[in-house]
Amino acid sequence: MAPRKKPAEQLGLGEAPVRKPAVVPAAGELPPAIVEYQNGTEAWTCKRFDLLAAELPGVTVGALPRLQLALEMHSRQWLIARRLFGIMPVVASPAVAIEDLQVWSPQQLVNTLGLKPDQWQQELAAVRGIWNMVAANLPSAPVSDLPPLPPRGLFSDDELVKKYDFGRIRFRDQAETERFVERLREFEKLLQDKTTTGVARNLLNTELQLGRIDEEISSREILGDDYRKNLKLRSELMADYNRLISLLDKLAPWFGTVAGYSFKGTIAEVTRAIQEYQADANHALADGIFTHTEIQVELRRSVQTPEPRYRLGWVVAALEAKANLWDRHFKSAIPHSVFKSLDHGMREAIKAAGQETGEPLVDLEKDGPGGEYPDIITVPAAITDTKEPDLK
Repeated sequence: MAPRKKPAEQLGLGEAPVRKPAVVPAAGELPPAIVEYQNGTEAWTCKRFDLLAAELPGVTVGALPRLQLALEMHSRQWLIARRLFGIMPVVASPAVAIEDLQVWSPQQLVNTLGLKPDQWQQELAAVRGIWNMVAANLPSAPVSDLPPLPPRGLFSDDELVKKYDFGRIRFRDQAETERFVERLREFEKLLQDKTTTGVARNLLNTELQLGRIDEEISSREILGDDYRKNLKLRSELMADYNRLISLLDKLAPWFGTVAGYSFKGTIAEVTRAIQEYQADANHALADGIFTHTEIQVELRRSVQTPEPRYRLGWVVAALEAKANLWDRHFKSAIPHSVFKSLDHGMREAIKAAGQETGEPLVDLEKDGPGGEYPDIITVPAAITDTKEPDLK
């Protein structure tokens, strides 16, 4: 009879003996579940540091940057470690995959990677081997000599949370805790005022729930009824949130600088950027589609490409489509032959004008200035150039 296989759900994190590392944790000290550390200029977090410490005895928060650097040199072990122990940047860039922003269970990793129990143990042994090499090169200073870590956990001990009776909230992680505490600081005056404290508390709780729903929708694939339920709940919460904002604006008109600061600030910055962009004459659309500098590029000709790339027919077609942008039934009223005639006529006119004025064609195969296009003329240069054009 064949030996019975160990089921996937019983897969452990490994029991292979590990060489005693150079750094030994203090007796009786229990590692926190969530920690943060600085890796260069970027802040990182390990959301299962307790699991990491159990698998890699002797690992400390101070050793995480070196461990991460060593793991990153081995792509497979780095993938397993960062997903199993929840190692991720505190502020993730859009380039980071959604899969790398959540903690995976051992069984999820086994199923995804298609591993057998003995292969899983080998992968964990490889991670332990990397840690052993890192630990062997760590300074031998005892952990007690290092500065104590601030207490971290899912229940915040922040004085503001206790002061305003939000201590019963079970925060999901340290990042959520810190965001909520920051909002408490901004809302403190409202929470101290008897006329606004109730509305402010409801608004903060609603904001917390909105953030969690947004994270739920964006962090994993939700389909069918679950997706519709989340969208419906988000819509209801958003309606309550907007109602509470309006009520606070009436009770405390100065509150708009707190609740809508980031949004209003963003709108102001976008408006200012648009004004600065449009104030530059170089950004004006000379023909409704291209700026004058872009047209200069489109009119360039060379020995290798004697015909200009500027297409008047295409410009007219784009302008027609632009004018009817919001008409979903739009169809061009201009025959295609007209566009072709405009393209051909403009192309021949540019070539004829070049022959008339003696415009030299650039030979791009030549070295030096003779093989380069003339510089683009910008608006300030065009204004200061007082030479009258020769129209004869």
